[in-house]
Amino acid sequence: MPVHTPLPEHYGELVFAERLAALADDGMHLWYDLHLPGVSNLDVVIWDSQCGVVCLEVKAIPVEMVLAFSDMEIEIEGRGWSASPMHQVRKATFELLDFLRGSQAEKVHLSSTVAWPRISRATWLAHWDDTDLPSGYELSMVFSDDLSSLDVFRKRLQWVRERSPCGSSRPGRFVHSAPEFDAFARRLRMRATRRAEPSPEPGDTFSDEAPDEVVSQEPPEPQEVVALARSGRAQETPRYRERLWL
Repeated sequence: MPVHTPLPEHYGELVFAERLAALADDGMHLWYDLHLPGVSNLDVVIWDSQCGVVCLEVKAIPVEMVLAFSDMEIEIEGRGWSASPMHQVRKATFELLDFLRGSQAEKVHLSSTVAWPRISRATWLAHWDDTDLPSGYELSMVFSDDLSSLDVFRKRLQWVRERSPCGSSRPGRFVHSAPEFDAFARRLRMRATRRAEPSPEPGDTFSDEAPDEVVSQEPPEPQEVVALARSGRAQETPRYRERLWL
């Protein structure tokens, strides 16, 4: 299971990441807590060799904390109203599509959904007295029972991929492409490497011999100049020496 980022620090997301680690195989590549320029935070990005690319928003809370839910808004106990996790991940996924433009991975179809690792699908359905959500809406999300095995998890991802609104058209069967994956991984990595040192031009020669001794360019030591000074009349005043430093 290749993991391309550090594990998330938030406890609920970390537990979910550990559950994925117990399921995933070498065909499933994972990125956690992804921050990219112009892209809202993505809790999990999955590139799976069978199911394609799926972005997940993780809500690791018990169902009792979910007081109200719609496709656009959610009310969570103790937190109040905010954008629905479905809306959050959909927005971030469209931003990721824009971020990939101009790269070899720009045509990769992206899907998105919400993961509720502490809630089963049956518990979710039983939680609501009245709902205006479309029939089968709960099938578009990942619940704890979808994490029972890798096959079950992949079936849910495939269901999401076939019905995700992200992308320019409905996706066909996903075919893993190594060049597309490499371009996708490089774009998410955003790493720069130093350019290689240029090769010597033809005719350039290099010698292992020690360089010729360089003649010191320091100024010479000051020279002592002896001058004879005389007073008015030589016969009356003895001669003496006066030292001058140039």
